[in-house]
Amino acid sequence: MTLLKNGRFFTATDPFNNNNIVEGIIFNSNDRYGDLLIKSVNGVSCEQYIHTTPKVFYPSDTISYPAYLNKIETNEFNLPDYDEVIVYNKYDGTNICLFSYKDAEGVIYRSFKTRLTPFLRPSLWGSWIEMWKRCMKNRPIDALISQHNINFSFELYGYLNPILTEYKIPLDSVLLFGIDNGEIIIPHEFVDKYSNIANIVYKFSKNDNFHFTYEELRSEMNKTIEREGYVVEGCVLYGIKDNKVVFVYKCKPDLILQNIRNSPNRIYKISYKTIYNTCINALESFNGGSLEDETIKLLKEEFTDETIERSKEVINKATKDIKKYLELRTEVLKWYKKQNYDKFIPKKVMPEAVKKFGKKLSTTIYKILSETTFYE
Repeated sequence: MTLLKNGRFFTATDPFNNNNIVEGIIFNSNDRYGDLLIKSVNGVSCEQYIHTTPKVFYPSDTISYPAYLNKIETNEFNLPDYDEVIVYNKYDGTNICLFSYKDAEGVIYRSFKTRLTPFLRPSLWGSWIEMWKRCMKNRPIDALISQHNINFSFELYGYLNPILTEYKIPLDSVLLFGIDNGEIIIPHEFVDKYSNIANIVYKFSKNDNFHFTYEELRSEMNKTIEREGYVVEGCVLYGIKDNKVVFVYKCKPDLILQNIRNSPNRIYKISYKTIYNTCINALESFNGGSLEDETIKLLKEEFTDETIERSKEVINKATKDIKKYLELRTEVLKWYKKQNYDKFIPKKVMPEAVKKFGKKLSTTIYKILSETTFYE
């Protein structure tokens, strides 16, 4: 991809539609994060703008929780007018956007993308294509596709796509919301068209104190994590006015943000676990180069430059550990393929794998093979 100031030129194949060759621009600015400007399909010009999953901010359109607090302290906080706020559960996985585009003859194609890639593709961490195909098999999207003018945002989550939250299911998908020409539609509008939609966890009105309620939500999530472990990542607040969404803001508890307050001025150091999981997210759109730089780009969505600078040593260690894991993963899968096993049967495969790679790595090797062969 060729770099632009607020995006990249791309030429990509659509794996869900006969490998259509699509050219265009994918944007990475805050206001158009992940959106596409398609220039041509199969070499024929057909310019069109595609609204995809938008970036979700903290209240008052801030990029981080500390920035939100600073706006309150400096009396710069503001919200669009709203009647009520519907609070949905936040899921911890990979965002998948179902979108439509047309070729020059007007033929409509439906395809899928992660946030910063034009189409799903294999990655160093795993194949989003295979994972998503499995989810569509279990949760058909036919009824949603009938909504021709609407795109949809999903989360692909489970222990086969691990981030931070500890899910007990291997892989699943949940509908987060619809996207109608850039406007967000709450998921319950599609309750009869998809088998798994985001859960409502709370509602409050404009008569309730927004800041107090926001902190109460964070407090309750902290208590849940302390009691049950990492079973929740956060929640998402949808402001509603005249039955339309006027804002979407995220809310995360301290135990997920994993921040350590080092001074009264809210200077934080980011934890290893948070950075490690951000590295995994960075692999969605990683095309070579510096994984550390890609990770820092994503960290800037949540943390200030000062916080990131204080965490450079941890960032360096986390990215090195990810690279080491990926090297081992490549080596293990190469070995497994050469063995020509019909199926991954642990009792048969693992003794040979331990002989090859050593007993100390047995747990990691089992994880690599069980996750990879899940699609066999």
